Amino acid sequence: MINRSNFGLNRIICSNYNLKDLFQLANELELNYIELRNDLPGKGITDSLSANKIKKLAKQNNLQICSINALQRFNDPEELKKIKDNLLNLLNMAREINCPAINVIGYVEPLGFKSSSLSSVITAMKAIKEVGYEGYKIVFDTFHHAIGPDNLEKFSDEYDVKLTGIIHISAVTADLSPEEYRDEHRNIDFLNDKMKSKEQIEYFVKRGYDSIISFEPFSRDLQELDKEELKNRINMAIKHLIPEITV
Repeated sequence: MINRSNFGLNRIICSNYNLKDLFQLANELELNYIELRNDLPGKGITDSLSANKIKKLAKQNNLQICSINALQRFNDPEELKKIKDNLLNLLNMAREINCPAINVIGYVEPLGFKSSSLSSVITAMKAIKEVGYEGYKIVFDTFHHAIGPDNLEKFSDEYDVKLTGIIHISAVTADLSPEEYRDEHRNIDFLNDKMKSKEQIEYFVKRGYDSIISFEPFSRDLQELDKEELKNRINMAIKHLIPEITV
């Protein structure tokens, strides 16, 4: 069973906020998790705040920093040296701010875009099992699942839900075909969601998933909302997602 405490915020939901405001937002919403990012222009991972300051902010707001998004192009052999350097930087940052995600767990997130070299969650799962290292987990993203090659029927036969570490959730309401979906279309209007993200979450919960569900919408309209309206939208999203999930 899941409840409000399972939910968290990926920083992209309000990328214009500084970290203090982001942490306060999550605390006021009574959420438990924050995902930081290393791809926001001009911000860096910690807005140039010290590791001690970040840990203090997290403790004051009763939050766990559950991941740092992301090690890009990690399977590109032509970028191997750069990837290793980036990984070491992320590992050091994770240790300094008490983030377990990269320090202990390596989250692998397949991207459903046709240009992605790893678009299938099932393929990623099989690779992790073949490697045999227990420190890897899957990030299941409802957006990338909707546009990727897998389907829930196939999951029933092949996917091991226990390998899921985080679920990224967003909605798409634009009148487009799945092939046209892009990050900027991702919002949190799950009542009108064409991707059926709620049904995707229910699939996991019914099979024992009880870990982190992180909102990761990229919609500029959502990012530009004032704080109270953003809180209202997030509360509406949770209220819509939780009742039938927890039955």
